[in-house]
Amino acid sequence: MKLDRNLTNDGRGKYAVVRLRRIDGAPPELKQALDLLITGGFVTMDAPGGEDEFFVIMLKDAYAQPALVAYANAALADGEIEYAGEVLDLAARSGRSHPLCKKPD
Repeated sequence: MKLDRNLTNDGRGKYAVVRLRRIDGAPPELKQALDLLITGGFVTMDAPGGEDEFFVIMLKDAYAQPALVAYANAALADGEIEYAGEVLDLAARSGRSHPLCKKPD
């Protein structure tokens, strides 16, 4: 298994992050565009406890590195050596090793 972002030439991967807090002040066209993406099934959103609940960790998050290392170790314990290595590559440049490291907001 490989990280989705490592399967494409552009490296963009499977997901993008939308900063929903900024939508309230956005022009109506942007809100409409997001609504179209949601309606079309291109955006995954769910409430806590929902089937599609998620938690995003930005690499610049000060706490990202230990979380990613733990994730990689769990994948490794499951025999996913290549995947664990790719996650460890992310971990190596995350958290306090990231040039834009900051506490999450």
